[in-house]
Amino acid sequence: MSINNIVATASLRIAPDLRGIFDMLQCNERFCCWKSKPDRKALDAVLCNGRNACWRNRAFGSINVKLGKKTLFQIFQNGRVIIIGGVAAAETKENFARYLNILFDLGTSNDCDSYRIQNIVATYDYKRRLDLFYIAKKNRLPFEPELFPAVRYRIHDLKVTVNIFDTKCTILGVKTVIAVGQAVEKIKKLLRTCRNLTLTLASSAHSGAW
Repeated sequence: MSINNIVATASLRIAPDLRGIFDMLQCNERFCCWKSKPDRKALDAVLCNGRNACWRNRAFGSINVKLGKKTLFQIFQNGRVIIIGGVAAAETKENFARYLNILFDLGTSNDCDSYRIQNIVATYDYKRRLDLFYIAKKNRLPFEPELFPAVRYRIHDLKVTVNIFDTKCTILGVKTVIAVGQAVEKIKKLLRTCRNLTLTLASSAHSGAW
């Protein structure tokens, strides 16, 4: 099992002046700023040269800030802040503090509350190939391969969604690392009930949704 991405949010106690923050970052030589989202090549070039990036997202009314390639920090007019990226809860919180320090250095209040992890995306590799048609039929799970190449499995008590692909699954909606482990155990239990785990060629009888 591996964690691929963590999303955490908090609320600034004082609504930020986005225009002022953007103008000050433009004057900071450590940042390269755009008034709209840059293309991937331009963004990567800036980050690879050791500079930080900032751009305005007018559609969502936010400022996006990147310190390196791994994380993204979004600041909204209503004081909502979001950090995306990181593969460990402690790492995400440390990176969150780094972004808040930028606001402090700019003379903007960085006092916030309600910090919490909202979503963890994880992957579990089975180390084998699965017959998705068999798993979907046996467990009465939705599977529409012509629309999406995974069996959808909802773990209601954890409020987690699992997309079961043929060699691995993605776990979505988890809020704690402990819950990721609990979800993996439930996935293992589900797969143990399926004795036929070898991928077979889809026949005409396999077409359609279960």
